[in-house]
Amino acid sequence: MKTKDVVSGRAISIKQPFVEEILLGIKKYEYRSRPTKIRGRVYLYASLKPRLDGNWKKLKMNPSDVPTGVIVGSVEIVDCVYFADDKIYGYKLNHPKRYTKFLIPKNQPQPCFFFPFGKLNSKQLDESVKKVRKFDKTLNKLGIKDRLPGTRKSVKTLLQRIEK
Repeated sequence: MKTKDVVSGRAISIKQPFVEEILLGIKKYEYRSRPTKIRGRVYLYASLKPRLDGNWKKLKMNPSDVPTGVIVGSVEIVDCVYFADDKIYGYKLNHPKRYTKFLIPKNQPQPCFFFPFGKLNSKQLDESVKKVRKFDKTLNKLGIKDRLPGTRKSVKTLLQRIEK
């Protein structure tokens, strides 16, 4: 079962407890040694092995309390910033979304980005992009500027009417 909120089908692999911090809105950047040009919503894959030296006390959790080895949600990557003092790149994250059911990737997870359910072919990608553009046009007509997570349920009915 895939969700329809990740158009690209791409996932980012992150260790716990950092995935929890992202989903709780505490962590706003994912730090990596390489820049990325990837933008948009991606799946959040919680790596199989959690970090034992993470912020567990701050979160009042233990490594055994959180899911690992599954896709637990999604997040938007909106920018990539270079922090010169630390010589590291930060992927700016917005609008995290926790899934009620975890997804098990079919493909082997990779250290950074990967396609958990295989790459979309060009026809599937074109159809997804068309749906998102149509959705955005409809929201603009209604005076809604952004696709915020809170509007998703209220607009679901509207989307079903559009597709008919």
